[in-house]
Amino acid sequence: MRLAANGLNVIRVESPEFIQIDKTSTYQRCHCCGKEAKILTCSGCMMAKYCSKECQKFDWIEFNHKGICKHLKGFAKMM
Repeated sequence: MRLAANGLNVIRVESPEFIQIDKTSTYQRCHCCGKEAKILTCSGCMMAKYCSKECQKFDWIEFNHKGICKHLKGFAKMM
């Protein structure tokens, strides 16, 4: 399970097969801290966005983006 909050949205993932992603609400916000900034995109899934390399590294380890990146990559192909 993953719980992520950026101040506006909360995403709880219990089964990666059933994730629904609203690209309109998170498109210009950092996936880790929620800050609006010039956005970097994860090269693995092409869906997670970050305001800095530090946030990207933190999300990879602490929020386990490493574990869900491959699942998000599958969703990116369907969109």
